[in-house]
Amino acid sequence: MNVNRIAGWLFLYIIFVVFSIIQSIKSVVSVMNGGLGEAAASWGLPTNDALIIELLGLVVLILSIISVKLIYSRKRHVPKMIIAFEIIYLVVLIYEYMKLSGSEAQVPDSWLIVGIIVKIIWIDYFVRSKRVKMTFVH
Repeated sequence: MNVNRIAGWLFLYIIFVVFSIIQSIKSVVSVMNGGLGEAAASWGLPTNDALIIELLGLVVLILSIISVKLIYSRKRHVPKMIIAFEIIYLVVLIYEYMKLSGSEAQVPDSWLIVGIIVKIIWIDYFVRSKRVKMTFVH
């Protein structure tokens, strides 16, 4: 196994995170164009709840960018940081679901279930993967 390159599931994780970055940027741009009040109204939420959701989205965006940068640094602490990021993202996902499920946004339960399953898979991957251990342990 060549540890000098990022491949396999680790590369797939990077693609997943880049997709998350794109989605977060689209969300931020959408709110900036329409304003927070319009986003809150479209979701059927109070402005404060919409603000919290958007701020959490910015946190996820920043952590996503940092995680891609960290993966390419290949430092020993990276897997633990990514696991922490995935746990934070999971908490954000659950919070957003709780706020949006009772709103006009009509978030389906499958959105939460799939999100939780994906986060558990990535956390398990970073805990157990031999490639991760070989890539990040110098």
